[in-house]
Amino acid sequence: MRSRHSKILIIPDIHGRTFWKESYKDISDYEYVIFLGDYVDSYPSENISEEQTYNNFVEIIDFKKNNSNKVILLTGNHDWNYIDYRFIKSSRYKSSMFDKYNQLFTDNKDLFKVVFKYDNYLFSHAGITLGWLKEINLLDYENLNKEYIDNLISYLSKISFWRCGPDDFGSCVWADIHELCDLDMLPENIYQIFGHTQLKEPIITDKWACLDCRKSIILDNGIFKYWNSDEELPIRTLEEC
Repeated sequence: MRSRHSKILIIPDIHGRTFWKESYKDISDYEYVIFLGDYVDSYPSENISEEQTYNNFVEIIDFKKNNSNKVILLTGNHDWNYIDYRFIKSSRYKSSMFDKYNQLFTDNKDLFKVVFKYDNYLFSHAGITLGWLKEINLLDYENLNKEYIDNLISYLSKISFWRCGPDDFGSCVWADIHELCDLDMLPENIYQIFGHTQLKEPIITDKWACLDCRKSIILDNGIFKYWNSDEELPIRTLEEC
């Protein structure tokens, strides 16, 4: 898992939450600040209004614009609800917000990526399986960032039975954590970092890390820590997850 020395701040699923604002003091401390997507579609139980969610997203976009070389914005399944009307709709989708969010994504489309690779780390919203890559006949996952790929929406809309979908494998914005527990489904020589599956605490294995825990995580020279703690987060083997 260890890579060349670097310090990366990882921001998991947002859904209107503002925890990302307090998790850095000086962006120069980091090689990258990576958002794992899902900026929209807040949870009703968290009492975040649609106006707050929208304004928070605008702030994130401005943060990217002001730090274009350091901030990476990935897209999640909830974001694709509004990027393209053909995308299969996720829970809490708000049709009344489609035009407003679609305009925001369209105006800033060059700021977003589907995946991001740094050294031997591969970042995506939900994780990538070999089964999905083979199913869509796209073995170079970095090509997912290229707009000209035919059928990108159909690729990303694939949902497995783990998420009540009809497909054999979920896409990199829809895969369930259970799909990443099959060693045969993991690309070799890559350590994956993703969110999407909401957890109380992050699950960090020797093959991947699922970080959707409503807290920012620092990856420092191969070691995961909460942004406000010096304590190393434990690593499990894949068999223990």
